[in-house]
Amino acid sequence: ALASESRQIKQIATRGAAAKRASAMSGIVKEYEAKIAAKIYGLTREPLNLPDNLKVRHAVKLLPTGEVIKVDQLQSSGNQAYDEAVKRAIYMASPLPLPEDKNARAEFVPDMVLTSRPKPKN
Repeated sequence: ALASESRQIKQIATRGAAAKRASAMSGIVKEYEAKIAAKIYGLTREPLNLPDNLKVRHAVKLLPTGEVIKVDQLQSSGNQAYDEAVKRAIYMASPLPLPEDKNARAEFVPDMVLTSRPKPKN
């Protein structure tokens, strides 16, 4: 009975550690998603008078160094000039910032999907 109880305690501890690692990994991934989005956002030269409700999605192929090697549009915003401005900004942002942690980096390399929206109007 004591051995069984000891095994259960170890299993619970292992699950707790795994949950903490998963939570930390999620935090790292979210942090780098925000860094990547900010870098691209800052380089996007938007056309004038864009509606606020636009959204464009791109598939981005990366090298392990974060260098962008290919960008394909998955979904258009309906505004070709905006779509092209975001695509140009993705290439200009190369290399993209990536986490040091190998498991977190795997969330971005070799393929990632980016969703972009216009800068909010003040």
